[in-house]
Amino acid sequence: MSSHDATHSKIKVLIVEDRPDVLRFVVAQVQSLGYDVTAVTSGPEALHVLSLYDNFDLLFTDVMLPDGVSGIELAQRARRAFGRTLKVLLTSGYPDKVIEHDGEPNGLPLLQKPYKLEQLRQALHDALSKNTLSIGGMQLAEGDLQHS
Repeated sequence: MSSHDATHSKIKVLIVEDRPDVLRFVVAQVQSLGYDVTAVTSGPEALHVLSLYDNFDLLFTDVMLPDGVSGIELAQRARRAFGRTLKVLLTSGYPDKVIEHDGEPNGLPLLQKPYKLEQLRQALHDALSKNTLSIGGMQLAEGDLQHS
């Protein structure tokens, strides 16, 4: 294990993806980057896990999820309930539909599917290390996030 991996192994990522094949792939990618991963398949399941364990550093969620809780709503509810220190990274294969259906994702970073491992690595790093969030080229300070 490299020192880079050792540093990431302490970072806990909760991945939310409803498609089992995609979930297995994403978990393998994130683990290959050295992160400690927990995976679930729905927003309600993610909220339950977050209520049991408050030590996650990052919520990495697909936007379009089943069971009535989108990734954007999940991110808003999780940060409201469990603290603004929880970083969020959204992902979607349909970014235009995300904005059309849910509106702008409140300044949360959005990684467009499909993505390469290097793009994932950079998006995870950015989501975890920056105090500003970027979407569509606009920079927003975390304090500018709107919670409804």
